[in-house]
Amino acid sequence: MRKSLFLSSLFLLLLLPFTTNALEIKNLGNQGAELILTRSRFVAGHTETIQENVPGDLFVAGGNVMVTGNVKGSVQAAGGVVSVRGSVGQSVRVFGGNVTIEGDIAGDVLAFGGVVHVLKGARIGGDIVSAGGDVVIDGTVAGDLLGGGGTFVLGGTVQGNADIRGKNVELSGTVKGKAVLAADELQVDPGARINGDLRYWTKAGEMDLKGVVGGTVKFDETLKLDYGKVQRGHVAGAAAAFFGGFLLYSILSAALMILLLMLLTRTIFPSSAQHLKTAPWYSLLYGFLYFIAVPVVAILAAVTIIGIPVALIVAALYAVSILLAKPLTALIFAHWLRLRSNKKWAGWQMFLAAVGLFVVLKLLILIPILGWLICLIAICMAFGALLMTKKEKYLMVR
Repeated sequence: MRKSLFLSSLFLLLLLPFTTNALEIKNLGNQGAELILTRSRFVAGHTETIQENVPGDLFVAGGNVMVTGNVKGSVQAAGGVVSVRGSVGQSVRVFGGNVTIEGDIAGDVLAFGGVVHVLKGARIGGDIVSAGGDVVIDGTVAGDLLGGGGTFVLGGTVQGNADIRGKNVELSGTVKGKAVLAADELQVDPGARINGDLRYWTKAGEMDLKGVVGGTVKFDETLKLDYGKVQRGHVAGAAAAFFGGFLLYSILSAALMILLLMLLTRTIFPSSAQHLKTAPWYSLLYGFLYFIAVPVVAILAAVTIIGIPVALIVAALYAVSILLAKPLTALIFAHWLRLRSNKKWAGWQMFLAAVGLFVVLKLLILIPILGWLICLIAICMAFGALLMTKKEKYLMVR
């Protein structure tokens, strides 16, 4: 199983707090890398199956994610298909195209996706907030339920209150507290049960709910849905889920790149940071010339048949440098910050700082024009400092 376990600081920036004080690296090789930060684990890859127990928090992103081991802390997961089957000691936050929860979750659950299914036998110890194209809650929720979607089906048990709004809402389970139901099409099974009061609205008008509701029943016109807003909300929610999953995956992948760069060399990045500190403007110039000159060289080389292989090699190296641009920039600037602070940092501190700076670059790129310009300048300065270091080492060898 390919694994890549990473840092805590980036998730502090994502408002997912936890603490760590040690870094262990294991299972490095062709299959990837695994990082264990004291108790918490970070995994990224195309297909990830977490079978072992995790003593702390789990952060995982991938195309297909399956968590079958038990997690003592919380779970944050994003992917195309996400399944949480093991028990979780704290909360679960899941974003995905297809989300399935069938374990015992001690805390709250936030589940967002194209399809969300809490299977029969699953138990949520806290509240659940769930939204998606299709949501089915067949398990048991100890707290409250807040849900919405194109189609929302409650077939399980909610021991607290429930507030469900969507285009199609189906109730065949039990709500032991109060309930709010609002839908274009509302279906209430005769075997369903709401112990408390019910406020509801449906396009078809009032319904006969005798034997279903233990408290008072009120048809409330103020719950009437604005379907334009509902549809826009679904689109915005889907976009947010996609962006969140992509951002998490890109951060974890970048963290693996940063780790591998740190393991490959111990001198070139500190030396580059020194150049960045002493000659920032020269670093900017060198980097700018690199990004302008290399494509020109590749094009000129491709003009002749003999030069085509050279052009392909140059183009491939240029593409790799573009791929590594932000992780490499983050790592060099992390060393620059260490020089500025005039303190010694442990390897794990440098790692955390580099990934934190990568997150900053990812957020800056969301700011039109100014954010792009800042990122471009930072990348040019980092590459320029790296080129100055390579030039210095080349001259020393000669």
